[in-house]
Amino acid sequence: MRLVLLLLVSSLASSLVGCMDGGGGGGGPPVDPIPATTTSSLCAGITGPTAVYWDMGNGIAVPLGFVPVPEAGWPFFVHPTYPALGFQHPPTWSATPSAGAQSVGVDLVRSDRRAAFRYLTTTGDPAIGARGHRDLEITGLRDLFGLTEGRATTLCVNEGTQALAPGLTGQFSNILVDIDGVRMQVGAQLFITDGLPGAQLAINTAAAPVAEYDAEVLATWLPIQFQLLVDPEGARDSDGDGTPDVFDRSPFDPARQ
Repeated sequence: MRLVLLLLVSSLASSLVGCMDGGGGGGGPPVDPIPATTTSSLCAGITGPTAVYWDMGNGIAVPLGFVPVPEAGWPFFVHPTYPALGFQHPPTWSATPSAGAQSVGVDLVRSDRRAAFRYLTTTGDPAIGARGHRDLEITGLRDLFGLTEGRATTLCVNEGTQALAPGLTGQFSNILVDIDGVRMQVGAQLFITDGLPGAQLAINTAAAPVAEYDAEVLATWLPIQFQLLVDPEGARDSDGDGTPDVFDRSPFDPARQ
């Protein structure tokens, strides 16, 4: 399980932290932190914050001119059996740890139940592959939001198989799709070890109404993902001045950075 967490985090780290402007923390994100003209490297029709978050979810390096940190006063979530999984989240979202002896993760749902986020590692079934697990996640989101009309538009898909190490194969299946007015980014990674039954599965999903999706990328999901990649203490902004403590020479004085 720890291997799966490390692989999932390392793929995200290569796409976010490795190309982040660490010195741009003073004052927080600019008024237009991700221009609407920003285009996905995978699908040219995807733009703005949605493009950045989609590329990140596919391990593509994305240059950011700011550090996405949680706001002052956000509550903490700490997984009860795996404390290394912990972060701050907006107070309008509720966090529920994943249940099960072989599962480590969290489900976050916005108070109006119109937006959701999942970060999970658990056991998987090689017989249905990464795509099958991805589609199960989509079904779960449709049930959560009560989507019944079935109007779906696929915006981008990225999937494949990789030899990660001798005897270890990784499958991945990622999709960005609009269903009944809700945008969903769903990623599934399946890690199969030769000679062993079953597999390890990593899931990362985010969903919100299409009109609100970009705002949630900036306000909620980027700050959470950043915390998952660094020491939570370093991602915190104790004095609320827009500069994360890791870059703030005076982390408890909002007048000085």
